[in-house]
Amino acid sequence: MPQTGRLGLVVLFVLDYGMIISMDGGGSSTIPAYLRDLFGATQVGAIHDHALTASSAAGIAGPVLLNYIRKYPIEQGVPKAEAYTITIYIMADLLMGGFVCNLLVAQPPSCDTRAERRCARAWDTEEIRGWPREIRGSDTLPAGTVPLHIFSGLSIGVPLACGVLETL
Repeated sequence: MPQTGRLGLVVLFVLDYGMIISMDGGGSSTIPAYLRDLFGATQVGAIHDHALTASSAAGIAGPVLLNYIRKYPIEQGVPKAEAYTITIYIMADLLMGGFVCNLLVAQPPSCDTRAERRCARAWDTEEIRGWPREIRGSDTLPAGTVPLHIFSGLSIGVPLACGVLETL
């Protein structure tokens, strides 16, 4: 992308940025389907929470980090328009690192027992409500996890609220 800007290829430059902008919504919309394919339908809810938390943390930390990375070359005398070139290359490196990490994710073993297959199938068709508790699991949070859930919610909610207030 920096090269297309230097060469004056405006159409390619705009297409490059369009591709970057489309990654956010496209990635967010495919995460549940990807998690289902990788971990199974019964695990999507638990793992999706972690994926959204990581995405939220990156949404807060990423722009701050890139702002500091952009500021350093400007302080060294690099023109402001050229300072973004370094950040684009760093973002591309991070994207490649994420791709490698994605390749290293091991797929868990599939349902081995008949009960697990039956549970997964029923979860998809929402037949699970009438099943005995030992098959469908507990309806309440495990003991001692409520403070952890409160802390997790606050660790996301407070920075988010600060960002919204600062924006307003």
